[in-house]
Parts: sequence; structure tokens; C-alpha cells
Amino acid sequence: MSVSSRILLFWAFLLAPVLAIGAPEAPNAPAPPPVYAPAPPPPVTYRTGVEAVRHKDYRAAAPKLPAECDGGDGQACSYLAELYQKGVAVTRDAGRADALLVRSCELGYMRGCNNLAVFRFASATTDAEKAATTPLLEKACEGGEGMGCSNLGFRYERGIGVARDATQARTLYIRACEQGDAEGCNNAAIAYDHPIGGPRDAVAALAAYRRACGLDRIDSCFWAAVAVEKGSGTAADLPRAMKDYSVLCDRGHGRSCAAQGWALDQTLGGKENKVLARTAYEKACELKYGGGCNSLGLLHEYGRGGPANVVIAAQFFDRGCEIGDANACVNMSRLYRTGRGVSFDQGTAITYLDRACELGSAAACKQLRR
Repeated sequence: MSVSSRILLFWAFLLAPVLAIGAPEAPNAPAPPPVYAPAPPPPVTYRTGVEAVRHKDYRAAAPKLPAECDGGDGQACSYLAELYQKGVAVTRDAGRADALLVRSCELGYMRGCNNLAVFRFASATTDAEKAATTPLLEKACEGGEGMGCSNLGFRYERGIGVARDATQARTLYIRACEQGDAEGCNNAAIAYDHPIGGPRDAVAALAAYRRACGLDRIDSCFWAAVAVEKGSGTAADLPRAMKDYSVLCDRGHGRSCAAQGWALDQTLGGKENKVLARTAYEKACELKYGGGCNSLGLLHEYGRGGPANVVIAAQFFDRGCEIGDANACVNMSRLYRTGRGVSFDQGTAITYLDRACELGSAAACKQLRR
């Protein structure tokens, strides 16, 4: 080997570790802190399947409920039936669900009797089959199950499986409310308010709406606020109603956001309040309350609470119509008919008008018949 070859081999030997390892770290460079993954939470254990259902842990509930039902727990039978009805954590089986509801009712769980009536009514194909479920509701109601009284009241109000009897319907709704059923309280409020089965009683209607609200039926809270705003069953109190609308809007009730916007826009007025009205309507629309989208479209169209912009107005009318607000469909039809904010299109205008008619706008139906 030549001297030059030996020198090259020598330098290759010296450089090999450097090339393999790379540039050394800067002196005194702090080492990165160790990363510790948090320990997974311990699995939740439930004493019973009923408890697991209440926590919406259906996979944990499914293996426990059969033994509890066999042991005489009617609530466990009803919960297990619901799993079989919906095919949640078990294979869907309508026959098994029916048998479990029968056992639940026989064991004295009155909600099970109500659920059996509802379940069988849904699959009934004849009037006789539907009528045969009424005694189950009667048993549930007599047994103190408010939901059974409310459902039975609805049948008497509409004449479903029984002879129509508005007075009996109202009595049953009141009884359901007394038994703590939120839907029963709301139905009682409607019966007092409209009225159904007796004279109008605005004071009793407001009390029933408030009780339903206390049972966490948010739509009833809204109607109680409307009564306070209008002075129905109590002295009119717009500031209190506005506060209630605001709270309900924050809870995600779109119609309350729209009511808040309407009061700011129409009742309180003023430039500043119309700006706030836009914000309230925007939230209502985001929460998929079509009336809020429609009202927001009108503010944009006519420049209330901000600059006028018919193109943006059309977008909100279209969204409101899609959600299911008939007035928004009518306004969208108007824009297509006049070519404002959208291209003139008589055919599309008729399509929107037809949709408004389907959604219950008598004016739209009348216009289509011309």
C-alpha cells in the first residue's frame, strides 16, 4: 500500500464515527423532559344494569339486565325491552321486546305498561288493534304513571282508539301533570290556554307551563316567557320576559333567541337594539330555528341594524326555507319573482311558493291557485 493510500485510509477511519453519529450537540444543551402519558381512567363499574342504563352505558347494562328482570325488577325488564326495540348492544328483536314489556307491566312497573301500549300501537294495523292498547294506558294512569295519563288524554283529545272527549282529555292532562309528567303539564297548559275541554284559564295555563318548565321541558319555559311578555295570566313584564328569553337562548333554544330578537327589533326599537336584534336572530338561525333565519333576512334586506344587502338576505331566506319556515319560503319566492338578490326565475319562484304551501302558509296556497 502506498503512503498516499495509507493517509486516505487513516482519515477515513477518523471521520467514520463523525459521519455515522453526526454533529455533536451543543455543550450543556438541556435534555428534553420525559413525556409521561396520563394513566387511563379506571373502568366504571355499575352495581346494576338499571344504573348503567341511567348513565347511558348500554354495553355495560345489556349483560346485567336479564338477571335483574328474571329476579322481578320490572324497570330492568322495560329497559332491556328498549334495547331490543332499538337494537342497542343486543340484536334487534321486536318479539323479545314485547314479551319483556308484558313482564314489566305484570311486575307492576307502570311505565312498562305505558311503553307496551305505545309499542303495540305503533305496529297496529287495524282500529281494533289500536283500541286494544287503551286499557294498558288506563292501567298505567291508574297506577300513578303520569306519562300514561298524558298519552291517554291525547287519545281522548283526538279520538284515537276511544270516542273523542275533550273534557276527559283535559282532566287526564291535569292528572298527568299532578303526577309529575312534563308533557302532561305542557298539554294541560295548552288545554287551559286555547282552550280544550273547558273554559280558558290563563292563570292556570301559566302555572302549568311553569311546572313543565321546572320538569326541564324547555319549550314550556319559552311559552311561560311569552305569557309574561304578553301579560297572559299575569301582569305584563317585558324586562323579565327578555331575561328569560336570554337564558333560554343561551341554553340552545332557537325560538327564544328569535323572540328576543323580535322584541329588540319591533318592541324596543332604536338603532342600537336593531343591531342586537341581528345578533339574536343569527343565533336563532344557527340553532336551526327557521323563523330566526327569515327575520335576519328581512333585517339584511331592508338595512335594519346594519347595511342593506339583498344577496345576503336571500341566503338567509333560503336557509330558513330549508329548515322549514314557510315565511322564509314566501320571501325567497318573492325575490326570484322580482329578481332582487337572485336571478329572475318564475319557475323557481313557484317552487318556493309550493314549498311554503306544503309548510302550511295559507297565503302561499291561495297565491298558487290564482
